[in-house]
Amino acid sequence: MIKILKAPLQLEPFLDEFRDLFTKPSYRSFRDLCAALSVCDKSKTVANLCDTMADCREGKKARSSYNWFFSDANWDENEVAQRKWTFLLSSYL
Repeated sequence: MIKILKAPLQLEPFLDEFRDLFTKPSYRSFRDLCAALSVCDKSKTVANLCDTMADCREGKKARSSYNWFFSDANWDENEVAQRKWTFLLSSYL
């Protein structure tokens, strides 16, 4: 399995579009999980996404922190979804 050290540079401009929707720690989780999603070749569980992140990666959080991001962090999933579609549509128009 491919292990990532950080988000691919090609993802950075896309991910920056979402920065204002998160606190700084939550944005780091969002960025890490998006990067892991881009290369994970297993089912997209938090455990598998964490396994995709290299253990030596600077700033890697515990799996419980990524679980917390989905269950308890204060961010609006509807706003993230809307922003994603707005960004993707503006890229094609």
